[in-house]
Amino acid sequence: DIAIEEGSASLSTGADTPPRTNRYSVIYARQGGRWLHARIRDEPSEDDPHERLEELAWMLGEWVNESDDGIVETSCKWSDDGNFLLREFDVKVEGRIALRGTQRIGWDAQREQFRMWVFDDRGGFAEGWLSRDGDRWIIKASGVRSDGRSVSTTNAFTELGKDRILWETLERSVGGEAVPGTDQFYLVRPAPRPGK
Repeated sequence: DIAIEEGSASLSTGADTPPRTNRYSVIYARQGGRWLHARIRDEPSEDDPHERLEELAWMLGEWVNESDDGIVETSCKWSDDGNFLLREFDVKVEGRIALRGTQRIGWDAQREQFRMWVFDDRGGFAEGWLSRDGDRWIIKASGVRSDGRSVSTTNAFTELGKDRILWETLERSVGGEAVPGTDQFYLVRPAPRPGK
């Protein structure tokens, strides 16, 4: 005369955001030949990676950096399940693509920290961690270049309003050797193209 139902329910709040899913349980009791709800409970949600990533949602969209050395174009969107931010970047020098890559940012519930993975079209890759430092985010990453040399970087980026990001390279080493100097540039949202 007792039954338990456990499941999950999804609620969509719009076309641009993934559905939110919540777990639940229901206890049924049979009385007079009818099943009645004896208890309905929303289960405490696990650490929701999408909710955590909302803190970085300002990265979404198209970004561009133009300098004397070249152009860096970046786009950022949600993964289909909403649990990762997916970034793609192109580095263009003299109108040609010199480097292309992808980045995936997620929430590591074990370390309670943002984690990222980067892959470039030459076969290089890196992984790292993002953490907040006041008004800016610090990214510490290490990996391997396509030529086999190790690489490590410490970068910082600061949101300067909804259309501007300051990017700084604080430390960098290649093959165990420190690369002197720091880079600093601004990423901005490109002007809308005609007809869009």
